[in-house]
Formats: sequence, structure tokens, C-alpha cells
Amino acid sequence: MLGNSFFSSQCLAADGATEFLNPMAPKTSMIPARAKSVIFLFMYGGPSHVDTFDYKPKLYPLDGQEIEVTTFGRGGHRKKGRVVGPKWNFKQYGECGKYVSDLFPNVGSMVDDITFLHS
Repeated sequence: MLGNSFFSSQCLAADGATEFLNPMAPKTSMIPARAKSVIFLFMYGGPSHVDTFDYKPKLYPLDGQEIEVTTFGRGGHRKKGRVVGPKWNFKQYGECGKYVSDLFPNVGSMVDDITFLHS
């Protein structure tokens, strides 16, 4: 049977004396953190960025039109695609003038206190 001694010996580096250091262990930050908390929204299956905070006014007139594309997916090879525009209207809020869709009317009142990362 393999005991604890087997696993402890596997935790030594190649020289047999130095303890193994996990290369994936978190490292100390060069810059001290100032944020007290972070809310990360990973909206898998949620509304599109075009329907929430990413205002693209040129998509409204293109909604439903077909455009030339080259794709290969579940439907096979395609040469045409349909543009889907935003389903909600946008308004500017706060001193920053951030556009927020009507989908989140209460968020509009807080836009000056929120950081938006568009990456």
C-alpha cells in the first residue's frame, strides 16, 4: 500500500532536498489592491452585449438584413448571415453619459459608480 511517505517524497524537487513549489500558486501583487470587492458577471446564456451596455446605433437599420459571410458551423457552410440588432432602446445616463439599454432601467441611475470594461 502507498502511505503518506510516498506522497511526501513526491513533493520534493529534482535534487531531492528542495521542497516542490507550485508554479500555479498565486504570486504577490506588484501594486497593492485598492478595491474592497469585485462583482464579476459572466453571463453565459444571458443577454447580448448589444442588448445591455454596448450601444451600436448602426445596427438598428441593419436588423433583419442578410449580409455576405463565410462560416462553417452546425448548419454547414454558409455564405449569408442575418444581422440581429438590439431589441431594446438605449438612453444616456449620469455625468459620464454612458448608454444603458431599457433592459436595465435601474442600472442607469448608478452608471457613475460602476466601471464598465469593454474588452
